[in-house]
Amino acid sequence: MTDEEAIDIELSEPLHARPASMLVRLASRQTAAIEIAFEGRSANAKKILEVLKLGAIRGSTVRLVARGEHAALALERLSDLIHHGFSTDALPEIATAAAPGMAIGRASLLLSTVADAAPESMPGYSISDDIPSSRRRVHAAFGRAQSELHRLIARLPPPEAQLFEPLSVILMELMNATLPNLEAGMSAVLALDVAAASAGTARSDLVRDALERVRAVLLGVDLVTAELLAGEGDRILVARVLTPSLLVGLPRSFRGIIAEGDTGPGYTSHAAILARGRGLPLVFAPAHVVSAIRRDETIVIESTETSCQFWSSPSAEFLQGARARHDAWLAQKRRDEELARAIRSDTAVRANVGSLDERIPPSADGIGLVRTELLFSGRLSPPGEMEQASVYAALAKGVAGNPCIVRLFDAGGDKPIPWLPGEGRGMDLLLAHPHVFEAQLRAIDRAREHGDVQVLVPMARSAEDIERVRAGLASDAPVGALIETREAADAIEAIARVSDFISVGTNDLASSVLGVDRAVLRWEGTEAFLRDERLLVVVRTIVERAHATGRKVTVCGELAGHPEMARELVALGVDALSVACERIASVKVALGARNR
Repeated sequence: MTDEEAIDIELSEPLHARPASMLVRLASRQTAAIEIAFEGRSANAKKILEVLKLGAIRGSTVRLVARGEHAALALERLSDLIHHGFSTDALPEIATAAAPGMAIGRASLLLSTVADAAPESMPGYSISDDIPSSRRRVHAAFGRAQSELHRLIARLPPPEAQLFEPLSVILMELMNATLPNLEAGMSAVLALDVAAASAGTARSDLVRDALERVRAVLLGVDLVTAELLAGEGDRILVARVLTPSLLVGLPRSFRGIIAEGDTGPGYTSHAAILARGRGLPLVFAPAHVVSAIRRDETIVIESTETSCQFWSSPSAEFLQGARARHDAWLAQKRRDEELARAIRSDTAVRANVGSLDERIPPSADGIGLVRTELLFSGRLSPPGEMEQASVYAALAKGVAGNPCIVRLFDAGGDKPIPWLPGEGRGMDLLLAHPHVFEAQLRAIDRAREHGDVQVLVPMARSAEDIERVRAGLASDAPVGALIETREAADAIEAIARVSDFISVGTNDLASSVLGVDRAVLRWEGTEAFLRDERLLVVVRTIVERAHATGRKVTVCGELAGHPEMARELVALGVDALSVACERIASVKVALGARNR
């Protein structure tokens, strides 16, 4: 990787307000430091005032200099923008995929919530000394919300209806937490909001769904549904807050969704699970990006591999190309699914699963990663032993004859769980909640009666982490270590000796090895980072040292889901890959082509 790159380029447009703004916007997304020089003066390409002061005119030549991480990639992106006449075609918005795919349509906006639309003068916000009356209003509001929920569930197919069942419990617990606040003189809506905030559940889209339902009743307003937003032709929903109820009400004319948020509520959300089940591309973007989208402007979403991006108001030429890519993508997807069923490979390709309702394709060689914290998201209390055991058993039965690798609850940092609070990640957090930790191990023991259920220790740090988990099991369940930090990679030999298998989480490992914050990985796109030779060297070392102890290695991070990189991982000696369900076919086809 080069530390400094430079290029001379002729400006297709003057660096006045709009072109300069676009250049700065794109430069600011790059990790490299970027300088633009003109007639002996230079400016930081990430600062709009400095760029404007250069006064560079159309047809003049400027020098772009990039220094640091991914300098060449930064110059390539900026050059492309200039060569295309500062067209929006060359400046896609970077997003995070929750349900990958491609979609083209006109924007239907839903950028306000019930709370936003309700002025403080509306009933429910006013402070009242009439506590009995407030109590009756709260009971009535929750009762109506429950009735509407039951009607919704009755209309949905069983897999989707099951996702809404926890909402009934959430509504009951929220009501019980709201009532005591009324005694303190809070208004009905304030009492509800305080109850939700004190429960620490703001990140759950099921809780947001419940809050929107009850607020609407208390304030006497209607819930806005996507049906009211539909216009002519294919549509893209653009929402500030995306709830499961909103998603299931989408008419058939909606082809994709852009929602405000980051990976916190993204892939983990119930809305994302519903979107994947319906084949609807769903991406999350920063608030300022979502709010800038205009009603009825054409949107193109492309999120098919490790990158995720969308364009607003592209040119007619770009749109024509996008439609061709969309048709080709659909055709390729159908071909891959047919081919994958017939492919036999020495390298297992397993599924990453975060819901009972994920469609695991028949070509999958089992489940390589059960994200257990996602299975029980959107609730106020931890799942019990029997509930967990039944879920793990159901997953194991679904891949009978193949392994079902259950990762212990992985929370903390930027992945908080309301019922697993505290500092740290992985075993640090689990050991701080022994009742949760022990109940999960007992549930795994029970589930082993129904299939090959194995255990994966998240954020493994040392041999002691693995031995502590093994000591807590009553069965002989295989125990593996998930290697996600440079420190764990350095200790791989000691960890591997006490483990039954090794898994590598390349997302966190990339952050640790490259010194790049997870947020940067999220918004810059993972592909460039995952291709970094330093990361591949660490993965190769893990494989070699684990194999030296007789242990097999699986890669279950983003790296494994990219067909080209999957082939490279197999060349490094990786024994198995675990990828998102929708990527299994393309990865198997890529490995099959390599073997031919």
